[in-house]
Amino acid sequence: MSTIQERTIHINEDWTKQDLRHLDFTGYTFKHVDFSYSDLTGTRFDNTLCQNCCFIGTILSSCSFIGADCLGSNFSKANLSDANFYCARLENTQLDSVITTPSTRYFHQKCPENGPFLGFKNCYGERIVQLLITEDALRSSATNDTCRCSKAKVLSIKSPDLKMTYSEATSYVDDSFIYTVGQYVTVSNFNPDRWVDSTTGIHFFMTRDESISYM
Repeated sequence: MSTIQERTIHINEDWTKQDLRHLDFTGYTFKHVDFSYSDLTGTRFDNTLCQNCCFIGTILSSCSFIGADCLGSNFSKANLSDANFYCARLENTQLDSVITTPSTRYFHQKCPENGPFLGFKNCYGERIVQLLITEDALRSSATNDTCRCSKAKVLSIKSPDLKMTYSEATSYVDDSFIYTVGQYVTVSNFNPDRWVDSTTGIHFFMTRDESISYM
């Protein structure tokens, strides 16, 4: 099976029930490749184009999918234990009955699924907005450190060093979207698909430091 690494582009190929452990497919292109029931433990798919592939029942323990484009792929019943999906694209993927662990990175929702909690976002003029995401707010996260919600209350607006306090801040994405201390902000067309990152919603981070680092 060494031929799989002799070419970097693989389309419409059958790689089912193979031992493909600890290989490096960084930057490869896979389209409509069937990896079902193969063992890919520790294999790297970083920055790989991996669209419409089949990973049904595949062992993907400790795999790295950092920056991988997995659009339309099927991961049903795959073992994702300790895998890393940082900034991977998982739109329109099938994820039924996947096996995960607490250390499966950037796969589980980053923000709380229920109840109110605090979030932070940066706006024009290096203003950090502290938000109270309300109990009734829809919320989600994809495969990075940002989260989205449909409703929040603006608690405070301060400079990164906390020395300056402001009453208003303007969104980077929509300059008509204003955050005002003490007021609620809402997004009526919130996209419920958690795997779509750049879409409608109030984007925020879980910590002030993460928000500052994004500047």
